[in-house]
Amino acid sequence: MKKVLILFFAVLSGVASVSGQTTGIITGKVVDKQTGEELIGANVRVADTQIGASSDIDGNYRIAGVPAGPVSLKISYVSYRTQTITGVKVVPGQVTRQDVLLELEEVQTEEVLVEATVVRNSDGILLLDRKKSATIMDAISAEQIKKSTDSNAGDAMKRVTGVTVVGGKFVYVRGLGERYSNTTLNGASVPSPEPEKKVVPFDIFPSSLIQNMTTSKSFTPDQSGDFAGGSVQISTVEFPDQETFSYSIGSGYNSNTLGKSVPTATTSGSLDFLGYDDGTRALPSDYKSRLTTLYTGPDKAADFSRSLKSGYGISNQTVAPNQSYSMTYGNQFDLGVPVGVIAAVTYSNSGNYTEEDQFFPSAESLPTYELDGRSGNNSVLWGTILNGSVKLSNYNKLSFKNLFNTSSDAETRVEEGILSRSGGGYIRATREKFVSRSLLSSQVAGEHHLASLLNTRAEWKATYSRAMRSEPDTRESVYQQEQNGQFAFANNYGSSNGRFFSDMADNDVNLKLDLSTPFTQWDGFDATLKYGGVVKHRTRDFDGVRIQYGLTNTSSDSRFLNPADLLTPDQIGSGLVSLSNATADTDGYEATENHAAGYAMVDMPVYPGLRMITGFRYEQNTIDLSVYNPLTNASGFVLPTRSSGDMLGAFHLVYTPVDNVNYRFAVSRTLARPEFRELAPASYYDYKSAQIGNPLLKDVAITNYDLRWEWFVKPGDIVAVSLFYKDFTNPIEQAYIDRSGTTVTVPVNANTAYNMGMEIELRSDLDVLHSSLSEFKFISNVTLVKSESGFNKNQNLQYYFGNQFEEISPAAITNLKRPMLGQSPYVINTMLVWDREEWGSNVSLAYNRFGERISTFGIVFGSLRVDDIYEMPRDQVDLAYSQKFFEKYSFKMNVRNLLNDETIFRFGKSGDVHRSYRTGMSVSAGISYSL
Repeated sequence: MKKVLILFFAVLSGVASVSGQTTGIITGKVVDKQTGEELIGANVRVADTQIGASSDIDGNYRIAGVPAGPVSLKISYVSYRTQTITGVKVVPGQVTRQDVLLELEEVQTEEVLVEATVVRNSDGILLLDRKKSATIMDAISAEQIKKSTDSNAGDAMKRVTGVTVVGGKFVYVRGLGERYSNTTLNGASVPSPEPEKKVVPFDIFPSSLIQNMTTSKSFTPDQSGDFAGGSVQISTVEFPDQETFSYSIGSGYNSNTLGKSVPTATTSGSLDFLGYDDGTRALPSDYKSRLTTLYTGPDKAADFSRSLKSGYGISNQTVAPNQSYSMTYGNQFDLGVPVGVIAAVTYSNSGNYTEEDQFFPSAESLPTYELDGRSGNNSVLWGTILNGSVKLSNYNKLSFKNLFNTSSDAETRVEEGILSRSGGGYIRATREKFVSRSLLSSQVAGEHHLASLLNTRAEWKATYSRAMRSEPDTRESVYQQEQNGQFAFANNYGSSNGRFFSDMADNDVNLKLDLSTPFTQWDGFDATLKYGGVVKHRTRDFDGVRIQYGLTNTSSDSRFLNPADLLTPDQIGSGLVSLSNATADTDGYEATENHAAGYAMVDMPVYPGLRMITGFRYEQNTIDLSVYNPLTNASGFVLPTRSSGDMLGAFHLVYTPVDNVNYRFAVSRTLARPEFRELAPASYYDYKSAQIGNPLLKDVAITNYDLRWEWFVKPGDIVAVSLFYKDFTNPIEQAYIDRSGTTVTVPVNANTAYNMGMEIELRSDLDVLHSSLSEFKFISNVTLVKSESGFNKNQNLQYYFGNQFEEISPAAITNLKRPMLGQSPYVINTMLVWDREEWGSNVSLAYNRFGERISTFGIVFGSLRVDDIYEMPRDQVDLAYSQKFFEKYSFKMNVRNLLNDETIFRFGKSGDVHRSYRTGMSVSAGISYSL
């Protein structure tokens, strides 16, 4: 198949060419130099010609048919000084970008003459946006992502100042977990395909579909108020100024898989390569009625077992090379009105293998568990976008943005070792698991300049998003070693010898309106009143089904058969093996959230150089949730309607003593709400641990304080220092309790918490050190954080378990005061880039390190106090090299995780090792073509 794709792409390369042309295109944006505001209707003309255009609602202009060679642009706008830009180089058949900064007449009394400068990268554009932003923000551009080894948004986000990524997909901003962040896609909220988490996992977004990602670290009323660490805004790629076509093909490997035979499930489907199960692992359509009658006899159970197309079975296989493909097409058309379109698709398929050691102590002679594990994993990630825009006039624009992506993980795991639960002994456990996650987002948006309504700018968005997660037929088995050395089916592990099926759908309908009306404040300075609102309706449905196996004759020699030969329809029909329904009344839940918010804020100069942004936001939120048995619909729990109304506020000051320096101060009040899954008292078990929700959780109230100094040295270069402090009331933390030898995780409200720290950022061309280093760029950021959450030693914590309310004594919590979950005391990111444009060569070396962070809080087992579990620091070094050739082709090679540092989790900062493994070094290479 790969050869066919290569041939196909080569043919496309041959036919995708540009005919000879003698003219080019000039595009750009016209903005106010002082405020960064887009100027609508500015006249941009090629000097000494009749060729020109006016800027649209976004301040953008586009002039086609410009004669090749250096030209001058003349820009005029009412109340602004006319500006002439000389030396604008126009190349035949290509697009030249020239942005314009206009000054008010009060500032200049003569025509301004400047020399053209070329914006060479999107990093510079993002820094300009950041300079004029109302909020404290950081960002990463498509250009920086391309220079790294990052294949998805999760990889890329860890390069952002103050950000760490846990588990490769969950973003922690300023040491605060994913519950204290929110994510928007193209300006609208998106649901999560993760049943246990609030936010979207970032590994589901292929990096090639991303235009940029910005992280707002301070709240303004035009943002959703449910964050404290940061609000991450993902923007997908926009259509280009001229026709573009590109594709890439690549392959690679991971050092862990070389020469290894990897555990692999023998059951697979024909659509696994696309991240979907084709029905091979599915339950039969009439499973509800059949599962409720299994108890009537072995014949019924055997018939049901035969209806399951998949079965147990693990073999050792070699791993195929990793592969990746992508294709993008974009263009602008004149169909009476300007129309822009971009379409892209990307695909990757990779395999990995890990060997992991695990240990957990107990108060008895045997540890709770001490296991050696081997895991084979195959991951698929693909996505596609179709975005477009129609400019009805310079004052009205419509756009549509559509994204669909899918990721899947097929994991096969074999573990051996000591497990003291349910009698204890030396066990062998297996798991065959396939999880598919998908995200659909479809948006229609409009931008309008309402000249007759006080020159108000109106922006609206209507977005539908759907997140889906399917876990069809996770098969687990536990065998225990007997005195003869053989492993026998362990009859005392309940549903850990069984199968689990689950499906989840999360739907989000979002309507948003933002209005901006300019006005003049008391000293005649231009200011803006911004106001609007959002309405959101979100629903989630989750169904889980469990079946379990047992032996009716535990002395039969058949107990030594492996799961593929023992847990079969024939053995069930004979009466040797039982098959029973283990689905509980808490294995399904449905939830609805209705959210409405309105806001008003002003953005205005107080006096020259001092800008104030302040306002309020009111949010009304209602959650209804019920837990039930997915087979019988029997009610397990109904959460009383949670309804809240919250007034949130923000106050910002931006002092700009000179044009390229900002001093920022911000104070705000925000909140964090429990996620559906945290409120649902449903439980999930494996043979080592369990998780449950807690309907008694309260909302978290947060007060945020921020200071930042930023110096925009030159386009693309910056030095910044930030300080922050956050105070939490009722922070949500995880408590761990012992239930009959099983560790159970339950979310609870602590009393208070705080989070404080410093961020330092530097981006600079190294020619500041010596002119011979002009091709080098240095990018670095360091974050220092301290946090503490605390429990009241005199107050029990309440939770819901087994259809009743129970309490946790503070004595069962190892440390009543501790750092917040996932918070690292320091994070270091550094990247060195060498770029020789005339050769088409680029090399980047990236380094990342984080400090120790709590991954799991401690637990008390009788007389044994188990300390908090810390993920220990490790170093990651990535190397990327790209080389252009034949003008339109590029070769790129990535080496990821060069050091292959061991991932280690310890009890306390220096205690025994809880878990350890290595993810391996990944090497990939590929060819790309760009028109």
